[in-house]
Amino acid sequence: VLIRADLGVETALRVTDSLASSRYGRDVSDSEVRAVMAAEVEKVLSPVAKPLELDLSHKPHVILVVGVNGTGKTTTIGKLAAKLTDGGLKVMLAAGDTFRAAAIEQLKIWGERTKSPVIATKLGADAAGLAYDAFEKAKEAGSDVLI
Repeated sequence: VLIRADLGVETALRVTDSLASSRYGRDVSDSEVRAVMAAEVEKVLSPVAKPLELDLSHKPHVILVVGVNGTGKTTTIGKLAAKLTDGGLKVMLAAGDTFRAAAIEQLKIWGERTKSPVIATKLGADAAGLAYDAFEKAKEAGSDVLI
């Protein structure tokens, strides 16, 4: 399950080893499993976690989000947009996943929630062209951040 969740083999083994050592000779509840998993993921992320630093001297600051299918990129973009707009920044979203219709619709919902304009095109369109158009529109609109 951990590997299918794209946690990686090394991290998955670390989590299962920790869980195995903590449950020696006894059953483990779901909440204990979650706690061990959360602690192990925190151990992995703590050394590399850094606060997001935006260079607003060159607007828009561009955040490019990439990853494999089903890992929460669109949701992360939405949550990031919410955090940035709550902080008073003007955010624009670009629907660069032009091959999954649900991604475009999902991003539009996040755009509505965060009052961030969404630049999108038709399904199957050139993603690089969309990114360029979104950058130009973000500059014209005076956006602080383009995601």
